[in-house]
Amino acid sequence: MEFAELMRRDLVLRKIAIFASLLSLSVLFLLHAAGISLAADVPPPDILNSIIRKLNGGAAPARTAISFVPQASPADATCRMQPFEMRLVKNEKVRSYSVLIDPQSGNDVRPHQFFAVLSRMKIDTDGSPRAYHPQDPNATGTCGVGRRDDGSPVMQGICAVENFINGSMYIFRDADTLSGNDAASAWADIWPMIERRKLKSIDMRAVAGPNVPPGGYLFYWDDRRLTSTFQDVVVPKDSAGYPCVQGSESAYPGYLVAATTLKSPGPPRADGCPSGSYLDSETVPFFVLPKGGFGDVQVGDIMVARVNDRGIQRIVYGLVGDAGPADYLGEGSIALAALLSGKTGPFVNIHQIWNLDVEGRAISILILGGTRNLLNGNYSRGNIDTVARNEVARWANGNVYDRLDACTAAATVNPSK
Repeated sequence: MEFAELMRRDLVLRKIAIFASLLSLSVLFLLHAAGISLAADVPPPDILNSIIRKLNGGAAPARTAISFVPQASPADATCRMQPFEMRLVKNEKVRSYSVLIDPQSGNDVRPHQFFAVLSRMKIDTDGSPRAYHPQDPNATGTCGVGRRDDGSPVMQGICAVENFINGSMYIFRDADTLSGNDAASAWADIWPMIERRKLKSIDMRAVAGPNVPPGGYLFYWDDRRLTSTFQDVVVPKDSAGYPCVQGSESAYPGYLVAATTLKSPGPPRADGCPSGSYLDSETVPFFVLPKGGFGDVQVGDIMVARVNDRGIQRIVYGLVGDAGPADYLGEGSIALAALLSGKTGPFVNIHQIWNLDVEGRAISILILGGTRNLLNGNYSRGNIDTVARNEVARWANGNVYDRLDACTAAATVNPSK
Protein backbone atom coordinates (compact mmCIF):
# COMPACT_ATOMS: atom_id res chain seq x y z
CA MET A 1 0.00 0.00 0.00
CA GLU A 2 1.32 3.42 -0.92
CA PHE A 3 2.52 5.76 1.82
CA ALA A 4 -0.10 8.41 0.92
CA GLU A 5 -2.95 5.88 1.35
CA LEU A 6 -1.62 4.83 4.75
CA MET A 7 -1.51 8.44 5.86
CA ARG A 8 -5.05 9.02 4.67
CA ARG A 9 -6.40 6.01 6.55
CA ASP A 10 -4.50 7.02 9.70
CA LEU A 11 -6.03 10.50 9.49
CA VAL A 12 -9.55 9.02 9.13
CA LEU A 13 -9.01 6.76 12.17
CA ARG A 14 -7.73 9.70 14.21
CA LYS A 15 -10.83 11.73 13.29
CA ILE A 16 -13.09 8.85 14.27
CA ALA A 17 -11.31 8.51 17.62
CA ILE A 18 -11.54 12.24 18.28
CA PHE A 19 -15.24 12.24 17.34
CA ALA A 20 -15.93 9.28 19.65
CA SER A 21 -14.13 11.01 22.52
CA LEU A 22 -16.08 14.20 21.99
CA LEU A 23 -19.33 12.24 21.81
CA SER A 24 -18.56 10.45 25.08
CA LEU A 25 -17.73 13.73 26.78
CA SER A 26 -20.95 15.23 25.49
CA VAL A 27 -23.00 12.30 26.81
CA LEU A 28 -21.27 12.52 30.18
CA PHE A 29 -21.93 16.25 30.33
CA LEU A 30 -25.61 15.82 29.45
CA LEU A 31 -26.07 13.02 32.00
CA HIS A 32 -24.34 15.08 34.67
CA ALA A 33 -26.48 18.11 33.84
CA ALA A 34 -29.59 15.93 34.12
CA GLY A 35 -28.48 14.66 37.53
CA ILE A 36 -28.02 11.05 36.37
CA SER A 37 -25.17 9.22 38.06
CA LEU A 38 -23.09 6.68 36.16
CA ALA A 39 -21.59 5.31 39.36
CA ALA A 40 -22.64 1.87 40.60
CA ASP A 41 -26.05 1.87 42.28
CA VAL A 42 -25.22 -1.10 44.51
CA PRO A 43 -22.14 -1.86 46.65
CA PRO A 44 -19.77 -4.53 45.29
CA PRO A 45 -21.06 -8.05 46.06
CA ASP A 46 -18.60 -8.79 48.87
CA ILE A 47 -19.38 -5.51 50.62
CA LEU A 48 -23.14 -5.89 50.08
CA ASN A 49 -23.07 -9.41 51.54
CA SER A 50 -21.12 -8.20 54.55
CA ILE A 51 -23.61 -5.37 55.14
CA ILE A 52 -26.56 -7.75 54.86
CA ARG A 53 -24.98 -10.15 57.37
CA LYS A 54 -24.55 -7.30 59.84
CA LEU A 55 -28.13 -6.13 59.39
CA ASN A 56 -29.40 -9.70 59.82
CA GLY A 57 -27.15 -10.44 62.76
CA GLY A 58 -25.89 -13.43 60.80
CA ALA A 59 -25.73 -15.01 57.36
CA ALA A 60 -29.50 -15.63 57.28
CA PRO A 61 -32.55 -13.85 58.68
CA ALA A 62 -33.07 -14.42 62.39
CA ARG A 63 -35.13 -17.46 63.37
CA THR A 64 -37.81 -16.24 65.75
CA ALA A 65 -40.60 -17.91 67.68
CA ILE A 66 -43.01 -17.23 70.54
CA SER A 67 -44.33 -20.07 72.67
CA PHE A 68 -46.13 -20.57 75.98
CA VAL A 69 -45.48 -23.35 78.51
CA PRO A 70 -48.04 -23.90 81.30
CA GLN A 71 -46.62 -23.55 84.82
CA ALA A 72 -49.47 -24.28 87.22
CA SER A 73 -53.21 -24.42 87.67
CA PRO A 74 -55.28 -21.25 87.14
CA ALA A 75 -54.97 -18.47 89.68
CA ASP A 76 -57.63 -17.74 92.29
CA ALA A 77 -61.26 -17.16 91.52
CA THR A 78 -60.79 -13.38 91.38
CA CYS A 79 -57.94 -13.31 88.85
CA ARG A 80 -59.11 -16.35 86.82
CA MET A 81 -55.94 -16.49 84.72
CA GLN A 82 -53.29 -19.19 84.36
CA PRO A 83 -49.49 -18.87 84.84
CA PHE A 84 -47.35 -19.59 81.78
CA GLU A 85 -43.74 -19.23 80.80
CA MET A 86 -43.53 -17.10 77.67
CA ARG A 87 -40.48 -17.99 75.59
CA LEU A 88 -39.15 -15.55 72.99
CA VAL A 89 -36.63 -17.17 70.66
CA LYS A 90 -34.24 -15.36 68.33
CA ASN A 91 -31.72 -17.74 66.74
CA GLU A 92 -30.11 -19.56 69.67
CA LYS A 93 -31.04 -16.89 72.21
CA VAL A 94 -34.07 -17.49 74.45
CA ARG A 95 -35.67 -14.92 76.75
CA SER A 96 -38.29 -16.17 79.17
CA TYR A 97 -41.04 -14.17 80.91
CA SER A 98 -43.54 -15.18 83.58
CA VAL A 99 -47.02 -14.23 82.39
CA LEU A 100 -50.69 -15.00 82.94
CA ILE A 101 -53.09 -15.84 80.14
CA ASP A 102 -56.67 -17.00 80.04
CA PRO A 103 -56.91 -20.71 81.01
CA GLN A 104 -55.90 -23.06 78.21
CA SER A 105 -56.26 -26.78 77.59
CA GLY A 106 -54.33 -29.00 75.23
CA ASN A 107 -51.11 -28.23 73.38
CA ASP A 108 -52.47 -25.53 71.10
CA VAL A 109 -51.99 -22.46 73.31
CA ARG A 110 -53.66 -19.38 71.86
CA PRO A 111 -53.80 -16.47 74.33
CA HIS A 112 -56.91 -14.33 74.24
CA GLN A 113 -56.10 -12.30 77.35
CA PHE A 114 -52.56 -11.48 78.46
CA PHE A 115 -51.19 -10.20 81.76
CA ALA A 116 -47.60 -9.52 82.81
CA VAL A 117 -45.83 -7.63 85.58
CA LEU A 118 -42.63 -5.90 84.43
CA SER A 119 -39.93 -4.17 86.43
CA ARG A 120 -38.93 -1.92 83.55
CA MET A 121 -40.52 -0.32 80.52
CA LYS A 122 -38.33 1.15 77.79
CA ILE A 123 -39.42 3.97 75.49
CA ASP A 124 -40.63 3.48 71.91
CA THR A 125 -40.38 6.85 70.16
CA ASP A 126 -41.67 5.67 66.77
CA GLY A 127 -44.71 7.58 65.62
CA SER A 128 -43.51 10.83 67.19
CA PRO A 129 -43.35 13.58 64.57
CA ARG A 130 -39.97 14.49 66.10
CA ALA A 131 -38.48 11.00 66.14
CA TYR A 132 -35.78 11.45 63.45
CA HIS A 133 -34.29 14.43 61.64
CA PRO A 134 -31.75 14.33 58.78
CA GLN A 135 -29.77 17.16 60.39
CA ASP A 136 -29.75 15.52 63.82
CA PRO A 137 -28.87 11.84 63.27
CA ASN A 138 -27.45 11.36 66.78
CA ALA A 139 -30.32 13.24 68.47
CA THR A 140 -28.02 15.81 70.04
CA GLY A 141 -29.96 18.90 68.94
CA THR A 142 -31.67 21.31 71.31
CA CYS A 143 -34.91 23.25 70.94
CA GLY A 144 -36.77 26.08 72.51
CA VAL A 145 -40.42 25.68 73.44
CA GLY A 146 -43.08 27.79 71.76
CA ARG A 147 -46.86 27.65 71.88
CA ARG A 148 -49.44 26.98 69.20
CA ASP A 149 -52.62 29.03 68.91
CA ASP A 150 -54.40 26.52 71.17
CA GLY A 151 -51.69 26.87 73.84
CA SER A 152 -50.13 23.46 73.28
CA PRO A 153 -46.32 23.34 73.19
CA VAL A 154 -44.33 23.15 69.96
CA MET A 155 -40.58 22.71 69.67
CA GLN A 156 -38.63 25.47 67.92
CA GLY A 157 -35.41 24.32 66.30
CA ILE A 158 -34.20 20.80 65.49
CA CYS A 159 -34.20 18.27 68.34
CA ALA A 160 -34.86 14.67 67.31
CA VAL A 161 -35.98 12.40 70.16
CA GLU A 162 -34.26 9.30 68.78
CA ASN A 163 -30.97 8.55 67.09
CA PHE A 164 -30.70 6.84 63.73
CA ILE A 165 -29.11 3.62 64.98
CA ASN A 166 -32.01 2.97 67.35
CA GLY A 167 -34.26 3.50 64.35
CA SER A 168 -32.45 0.76 62.36
CA MET A 169 -30.84 3.37 60.10
CA TYR A 170 -27.16 2.64 59.51
CA ILE A 171 -24.38 4.11 57.44
CA PHE A 172 -21.42 2.09 56.22
CA ARG A 173 -18.09 3.00 54.68
CA ASP A 174 -17.33 -0.08 52.62
CA ALA A 175 -18.44 -2.80 55.07
CA ASP A 176 -17.60 -0.88 58.26
CA THR A 177 -20.53 0.33 60.37
CA LEU A 178 -20.04 3.99 61.28
CA SER A 179 -21.19 5.46 64.58
CA GLY A 180 -21.01 8.65 66.59
CA ASN A 181 -19.33 11.61 64.92
CA ASP A 182 -18.08 9.45 62.03
CA ALA A 183 -21.64 8.45 61.21
CA ALA A 184 -22.91 12.03 61.54
CA SER A 185 -20.17 13.33 59.23
CA ALA A 186 -20.78 10.64 56.60
CA TRP A 187 -24.54 11.18 56.84
CA ALA A 188 -24.09 14.92 56.28
CA ASP A 189 -22.30 14.01 53.04
CA ILE A 190 -24.72 11.41 51.70
CA TRP A 191 -28.07 12.89 52.75
CA PRO A 192 -27.98 15.80 50.23
CA MET A 193 -27.39 13.21 47.49
CA ILE A 194 -30.42 11.23 48.68
CA GLU A 195 -32.54 14.33 49.19
CA ARG A 196 -31.77 15.60 45.67
CA ARG A 197 -32.31 12.07 44.33
CA LYS A 198 -28.83 11.82 42.88
CA LEU A 199 -28.60 8.27 44.26
CA LYS A 200 -30.95 5.49 43.29
CA SER A 201 -33.17 3.80 45.87
CA ILE A 202 -32.39 0.08 45.95
CA ASP A 203 -34.65 -2.60 47.39
CA MET A 204 -32.28 -4.75 49.44
CA ARG A 205 -34.21 -7.93 48.89
CA ALA A 206 -34.17 -7.38 45.13
CA VAL A 207 -30.37 -7.27 45.02
CA ALA A 208 -29.46 -9.59 47.91
CA GLY A 209 -32.10 -12.32 47.59
CA PRO A 210 -34.69 -13.90 49.89
CA ASN A 211 -32.32 -14.06 52.88
CA VAL A 212 -33.07 -10.39 53.41
CA PRO A 213 -36.29 -9.54 55.29
CA PRO A 214 -38.68 -7.47 53.16
CA GLY A 215 -38.85 -3.72 53.57
CA GLY A 216 -35.16 -2.80 53.62
CA TYR A 217 -33.85 -0.21 51.17
CA LEU A 218 -30.47 1.40 50.63
CA PHE A 219 -28.53 4.13 48.84
CA TYR A 220 -24.97 3.68 47.66
CA TRP A 221 -22.50 6.45 46.79
CA ASP A 222 -19.66 4.85 44.91
CA ASP A 223 -17.42 7.94 44.93
CA ARG A 224 -17.37 8.03 48.75
CA ARG A 225 -17.82 4.26 49.31
CA LEU A 226 -20.84 5.05 51.51
CA THR A 227 -24.00 2.99 51.96
CA SER A 228 -27.04 4.19 53.90
CA THR A 229 -29.72 1.65 54.87
CA PHE A 230 -33.34 2.07 56.01
CA GLN A 231 -36.30 -0.11 57.04
CA ASP A 232 -39.67 1.03 55.73
CA VAL A 233 -41.41 -0.28 58.87
CA VAL A 234 -39.50 2.48 60.68
CA VAL A 235 -39.12 5.19 58.02
CA PRO A 236 -41.53 4.51 55.15
CA LYS A 237 -40.55 5.38 51.61
CA ASP A 238 -42.47 7.32 49.01
CA SER A 239 -43.63 5.96 45.68
CA ALA A 240 -40.16 6.59 44.19
CA GLY A 241 -38.39 4.76 47.02
CA TYR A 242 -37.04 7.75 48.99
CA PRO A 243 -37.47 8.31 52.75
CA CYS A 244 -40.68 10.12 53.59
CA VAL A 245 -40.11 13.59 55.01
CA GLN A 246 -42.82 15.58 56.76
CA GLY A 247 -44.04 18.55 54.81
CA SER A 248 -46.00 21.71 55.50
CA GLU A 249 -48.96 19.63 56.70
CA SER A 250 -46.96 18.83 59.85
CA ALA A 251 -45.99 20.94 62.83
CA TYR A 252 -42.49 19.55 62.28
CA PRO A 253 -41.63 19.84 58.58
CA GLY A 254 -38.25 18.41 57.63
CA TYR A 255 -38.36 15.55 60.15
CA LEU A 256 -38.52 12.03 58.75
CA VAL A 257 -41.85 10.22 58.97
CA ALA A 258 -41.59 7.62 61.75
CA ALA A 259 -43.94 4.66 61.42
CA THR A 260 -45.87 2.57 63.90
CA THR A 261 -47.46 -0.74 63.00
CA LEU A 262 -50.93 0.60 63.73
CA LYS A 263 -52.14 3.26 61.31
CA SER A 264 -55.04 5.64 61.39
CA PRO A 265 -57.24 5.46 58.29
CA GLY A 266 -56.78 8.13 55.66
CA PRO A 267 -55.35 8.72 52.20
CA PRO A 268 -51.59 8.99 51.63
CA ARG A 269 -49.94 12.14 50.38
CA ALA A 270 -49.59 12.75 46.68
CA ASP A 271 -46.01 11.42 46.78
CA GLY A 272 -47.17 8.14 48.30
CA CYS A 273 -46.02 8.92 51.83
CA PRO A 274 -48.58 8.07 54.55
CA SER A 275 -47.60 11.07 56.69
CA GLY A 276 -49.92 11.74 59.58
CA SER A 277 -51.46 8.25 59.65
CA TYR A 278 -49.31 6.78 62.43
CA LEU A 279 -49.80 6.90 66.21
CA ASP A 280 -47.98 9.78 67.87
CA SER A 281 -45.83 8.33 70.63
CA GLU A 282 -45.85 11.67 72.44
CA THR A 283 -49.64 11.84 72.78
CA VAL A 284 -51.04 8.28 72.49
CA PRO A 285 -50.43 5.77 75.31
CA PHE A 286 -49.55 2.51 73.62
CA PHE A 287 -47.67 -0.70 74.39
CA VAL A 288 -45.37 -2.66 72.08
CA LEU A 289 -45.68 -6.42 71.50
CA PRO A 290 -42.93 -8.75 70.23
CA LYS A 291 -43.52 -9.43 66.52
CA GLY A 292 -46.81 -7.56 66.79
CA GLY A 293 -48.63 -10.18 68.82
CA PHE A 294 -49.45 -13.82 69.43
CA GLY A 295 -52.68 -15.83 69.41
CA ASP A 296 -55.62 -13.46 69.59
CA VAL A 297 -53.54 -10.74 71.26
CA GLN A 298 -52.49 -8.37 68.49
CA VAL A 299 -51.59 -4.82 67.55
CA GLY A 300 -54.66 -2.61 67.93
CA ASP A 301 -56.12 -4.36 70.97
CA ILE A 302 -57.12 -2.59 74.19
CA MET A 303 -54.50 -2.35 76.96
CA VAL A 304 -54.38 -1.07 80.50
CA ALA A 305 -51.22 -0.43 82.53
CA ARG A 306 -50.92 0.16 86.27
CA VAL A 307 -47.99 1.04 88.51
CA ASN A 308 -47.56 1.46 92.25
CA ASP A 309 -45.17 4.41 92.50
CA ARG A 310 -44.14 4.67 96.16
CA GLY A 311 -47.71 4.18 97.32
CA ILE A 312 -49.31 6.20 94.51
CA GLN A 313 -51.45 4.06 92.19
CA ARG A 314 -51.49 5.17 88.56
CA ILE A 315 -53.62 3.48 85.92
CA VAL A 316 -53.42 4.29 82.21
CA TYR A 317 -55.79 3.09 79.49
CA GLY A 318 -54.39 2.65 76.00
CA LEU A 319 -53.86 0.14 73.22
CA VAL A 320 -51.20 -2.01 71.57
CA GLY A 321 -49.74 0.28 68.94
CA ASP A 322 -46.53 -1.18 67.56
CA ALA A 323 -44.62 -4.37 66.82
CA GLY A 324 -41.28 -4.66 68.58
CA PRO A 325 -38.23 -6.93 68.60
CA ALA A 326 -39.03 -10.62 68.52
CA ASP A 327 -37.03 -11.27 71.69
CA TYR A 328 -38.12 -8.46 74.03
CA LEU A 329 -41.22 -7.62 76.06
CA GLY A 330 -41.48 -4.24 77.76
CA GLU A 331 -41.66 -1.16 75.53
CA GLY A 332 -44.20 1.62 75.62
CA SER A 333 -44.82 4.99 74.03
CA ILE A 334 -43.55 8.28 75.39
CA ALA A 335 -47.09 9.13 76.49
CA LEU A 336 -47.58 5.82 78.32
CA ALA A 337 -44.27 6.14 80.18
CA ALA A 338 -44.96 9.77 81.11
CA LEU A 339 -48.41 8.98 82.50
CA LEU A 340 -47.11 6.01 84.51
CA SER A 341 -44.26 8.16 85.85
CA GLY A 342 -46.51 11.07 86.72
CA LYS A 343 -44.38 13.41 84.61
CA THR A 344 -45.60 16.11 82.29
CA GLY A 345 -43.93 17.56 79.24
CA PRO A 346 -42.92 19.02 77.04
CA PHE A 347 -39.91 16.72 76.79
CA VAL A 348 -37.44 18.69 74.73
CA ASN A 349 -34.63 16.26 73.99
CA ILE A 350 -33.65 12.61 73.95
CA HIS A 351 -32.23 12.68 77.48
CA GLN A 352 -35.55 13.82 78.91
CA ILE A 353 -37.23 11.03 76.95
CA TRP A 354 -34.80 8.40 78.25
CA ASN A 355 -35.45 9.59 81.79
CA LEU A 356 -39.05 8.46 81.35
CA ASP A 357 -37.95 4.81 81.47
CA VAL A 358 -40.09 3.27 84.20
CA GLU A 359 -37.74 1.09 86.23
CA GLY A 360 -37.68 -0.41 89.69
CA ARG A 361 -41.45 -0.42 90.07
CA ALA A 362 -43.91 -3.22 89.31
CA ILE A 363 -45.78 -2.34 86.10
CA SER A 364 -48.90 -4.45 85.48
CA ILE A 365 -49.89 -4.81 81.82
CA LEU A 366 -53.24 -6.27 80.74
CA ILE A 367 -54.11 -6.76 77.06
CA LEU A 368 -57.57 -7.85 75.96
CA GLY A 369 -57.32 -9.72 72.67
CA GLY A 370 -59.92 -9.34 69.96
CA THR A 371 -60.87 -5.77 70.95
CA ARG A 372 -59.25 -3.86 68.08
CA ASN A 373 -62.44 -3.42 66.08
CA LEU A 374 -64.17 -1.74 69.03
CA LEU A 375 -62.08 1.38 68.40
CA ASN A 376 -63.50 1.59 64.85
CA GLY A 377 -60.26 3.10 63.53
CA ASN A 378 -60.54 6.11 65.86
CA TYR A 379 -57.24 6.34 67.73
CA SER A 380 -57.86 9.65 69.42
CA ARG A 381 -56.92 9.78 73.08
CA GLY A 382 -60.54 10.31 74.13
CA ASN A 383 -61.92 7.36 72.18
CA ILE A 384 -59.13 5.03 73.33
CA ASP A 385 -59.74 5.99 76.97
CA THR A 386 -63.52 5.52 76.75
CA VAL A 387 -63.46 2.17 74.96
CA ALA A 388 -60.61 0.78 77.07
CA ARG A 389 -62.29 1.74 80.36
CA ASN A 390 -65.49 -0.01 79.29
CA GLU A 391 -63.73 -3.19 78.17
CA VAL A 392 -61.51 -3.46 81.24
CA ALA A 393 -64.57 -2.93 83.47
CA ARG A 394 -66.32 -5.74 81.58
CA TRP A 395 -63.26 -8.00 82.02
CA ALA A 396 -63.32 -7.31 85.78
CA ASN A 397 -67.11 -7.55 86.18
CA GLY A 398 -67.01 -3.97 87.39
CA ASN A 399 -64.33 -4.49 90.05
CA VAL A 400 -61.29 -3.33 88.09
CA TYR A 401 -58.92 -2.82 91.00
CA ASP A 402 -59.94 -6.07 92.69
CA ARG A 403 -59.17 -8.22 89.67
CA LEU A 404 -56.01 -6.30 88.77
CA ASP A 405 -54.84 -6.68 92.38
CA ALA A 406 -55.54 -10.41 92.33
CA CYS A 407 -53.67 -10.95 89.06
CA THR A 408 -50.74 -8.80 90.20
CA ALA A 409 -50.49 -10.90 93.36
CA ALA A 410 -50.64 -14.13 91.34
CA ALA A 411 -47.99 -13.03 88.84
CA THR A 412 -44.21 -13.11 89.13
CA VAL A 413 -42.45 -9.78 88.58
CA ASN A 414 -40.16 -10.05 85.57
CA PRO A 415 -36.68 -8.57 86.14
CA SER A 416 -35.14 -5.99 83.79
CA LYS A 417 -33.77 -7.65 80.64
